[in-house]
Amino acid sequence: GVVDTINITKLDRLYRSVLDGARFIRLCKNNQTYIEAIDEGISTKENNTSNLQINLLLAIADYERECISNRTLQGKKSTYDEGKRAHGNIPIGYKKVGSKLVIDSPKAEIVKDIFNTYIKLKSLSKVKNHLIDKGYKTQNNKAFSRKSIYNIIKNPTYISEVFYKGSKKVGNHLPIIGKYHYTRANNLLCK
Repeated sequence: GVVDTINITKLDRLYRSVLDGARFIRLCKNNQTYIEAIDEGISTKENNTSNLQINLLLAIADYERECISNRTLQGKKSTYDEGKRAHGNIPIGYKKVGSKLVIDSPKAEIVKDIFNTYIKLKSLSKVKNHLIDKGYKTQNNKAFSRKSIYNIIKNPTYISEVFYKGSKKVGNHLPIIGKYHYTRANNLLCK
């Protein structure tokens, strides 16, 4: 069937850029389909000034998205400048207390075991089997996979480093692994 009217709650939920919005409006107009934005009280069925209102609202929404994106990036940079992790899940072996990462001793022992076992056995599959035999689980209470072990070995958080856009610095959290073991395990991964 043919669509007569598209009802939406807010215009900014329909498309993500002014250009996409203009294309969509043109497509609707060419197919004689009307747009009704309930929250904004706009309907292209009623008059042509609605197109102007829609374009203005699209431009404002686009500007707001840019502002949010910039604030998010500034927040991540500020977090990095303070030596804190700026993103992602908390790695196994740590827990968050306030805004700081602190060592979670029982889980940190698992991380140490992963590094030591990998250096000794030189095999992700053998480390995985070792962890299964010991009954160790991930943060999500799942069995460790080769990929999760690989990600732990590659994670510089364990040597108290934080990264942001290609630069690194010493974090304000304690390391679980010494740099020697970290480097040795990572060199073995590259072989």
